[in-house]
Amino acid sequence: MNVQQALLWIEDQLGAVKGDQDTTVDARFLLSHLLDKSFTWIKTWPQHSLTDEEIESLKFITERRQKGEPIAYIVGHRDFWNLTLKCTPASLIPRAETELLVEIALNYLKNFKQAKVLDLGTGTGAIGLAIAKEITSCQVTAVDFSADAVALCEQNKKLNQIENFTVLQSDWLMG
Repeated sequence: MNVQQALLWIEDQLGAVKGDQDTTVDARFLLSHLLDKSFTWIKTWPQHSLTDEEIESLKFITERRQKGEPIAYIVGHRDFWNLTLKCTPASLIPRAETELLVEIALNYLKNFKQAKVLDLGTGTGAIGLAIAKEITSCQVTAVDFSADAVALCEQNKKLNQIENFTVLQSDWLMG
């Protein structure tokens, strides 16, 4: 099986489950992740042959997607704002619509020389990390009740090399 055949196979497998929905994007994401190649590489090298091991892995991740598992959990990350964030079932996946909230916050915060921001229920840390990265004079504190979410947020802080960001585990009412 080559790259082009793999893409068509994934689309066919997912199409049977998703009905009319476009499966092309999912197919590109899954194959790009599996081969650790860019979308451009996937498009440029359609005749590149997959190894037997890659084909088995492709079947496995396609089956996960068929069962409804989100792409971000399968590939382990999602791009948000100007960040790459690790994603696990410990947290909700950052949505593109949430970038609007970051934009609104940044427009508001530009009126201050220094600010302190509190991100409650931070999950991956998407909102707080995006703000902290954009405004380095801002001090962001992110809070989540879940220890797994806090650990994930810490990983994303390190991954994106953000210093003006603190993560705490807490229930908001009890401290």
